[in-house]
Amino acid sequence: IPGGEYFALQRVYVMMPYNEDQILIGTKDLGFFLFDPSENKFIKLDYTDEEEIIRAEIYSSTMLPGDILVLGTLRSGVLFLDRDGKIIYQLDSKLGFVNTFIYECYYNETLKPTVFWFATDEGIFKLDLFNNFRVWGKENGIEGYINSAVRHKGNLYVGQRNGLSYLDTTGIIPKFTPIGELLEVWNFIKIQVPGSSEEILLVASRSGIYEIDDLKLKLIDDQFIAHDILQSKLNEEILYVGTNFGLEVYKYNKGNWQYIENPFSETGTILDLEEYNEYLLGAQNNRGVIVFTDFENGTFDMIDSTKGLPMIGHDYHLFEIDEEIMIASSTGFYSIHDSLKVERRELFGDLFKDNQLGVFSYRQIGNDYWMSLYETGETDIITQLARVTEENDQYSIDTVFSNGIPESIVITFLEDSERVWVAKLNGL
Repeated sequence: IPGGEYFALQRVYVMMPYNEDQILIGTKDLGFFLFDPSENKFIKLDYTDEEEIIRAEIYSSTMLPGDILVLGTLRSGVLFLDRDGKIIYQLDSKLGFVNTFIYECYYNETLKPTVFWFATDEGIFKLDLFNNFRVWGKENGIEGYINSAVRHKGNLYVGQRNGLSYLDTTGIIPKFTPIGELLEVWNFIKIQVPGSSEEILLVASRSGIYEIDDLKLKLIDDQFIAHDILQSKLNEEILYVGTNFGLEVYKYNKGNWQYIENPFSETGTILDLEEYNEYLLGAQNNRGVIVFTDFENGTFDMIDSTKGLPMIGHDYHLFEIDEEIMIASSTGFYSIHDSLKVERRELFGDLFKDNQLGVFSYRQIGNDYWMSLYETGETDIITQLARVTEENDQYSIDTVFSNGIPESIVITFLEDSERVWVAKLNGL
């Protein structure tokens, strides 16, 4: 081939159809070229991430629908490139991938488009981008803290420090795509429309309270920074909202949620809300749990050290465990008596017997109990992801499975079909 001698001393690892008329050629040290057989002409491609691709040492390749070029490398795992040669996704050992030495990669278009085969120096592996353990971060559109996650009407939403996103699976590489321009999203809450069986999804955010419907946002109120929302079990027409300043109340009327003044609007930041008997509870940092006892007279009580709750650390959360409201703190779980006094509960055997573990988040998923734990007294909290299992009234704690997850605070968990999503400060 005229001009082919240019590659005599080069290692050519990629040769594949680029379009109907041209062939893509990838070299070890010189980057990528197009060859036009009709004109016997080579054209150098100016790839966006060429230097990084050369450093990765390409070794194999395949093409995916949507003009996505997949490169197996000897140094950087698997690279996914767009038409301009920009790396849009990378699979390597940092993301829990088995190996960075990829000798061959194969995609079969007759299978579902997220399944790939890879040959490494440790054997042949199949990768399902949805079902295998993996980390979701900037490569998938996630930036900043993840505060919450929920699936509603088939869509997976995440609440981030910098807004609201949903998982877009229409492309060959799934990614999270922003919705609207909300500031920090704290929580998602599913509620029943009063007098109906319809379930809707609400979001509590720094920008206020919104309803999410079919990837669109509907404003309910933007007067407050909302942390949590609770639909009353005693009256489904009432919504309680924990804000930066206190408690706000809304009542359902002819298809809309209307604001109602209440005497607790300036009782301090409320992060979690739960109902206990006839009382409404609100978890507050540094102060314990506030108990709203009388809305007409504006009276409230506090669950703190005077009620048996140690004022150690600063995080207090409310969880419903086996139909009982529990306070989670830096020294474990506490149950509430009718007198509003609390006692420490040994919910999981001797897991918290030495008062050395605090509970940051909790979720029961199937027969297992998922928690993020931290050492009592730590000022810079780095949580340990733990899964507690029960067999014959004996509890055991499993933390080994989480060793591949990057360290940071585990915020929450989401059960989603056969997967469990773990929301952390640095991704999913």
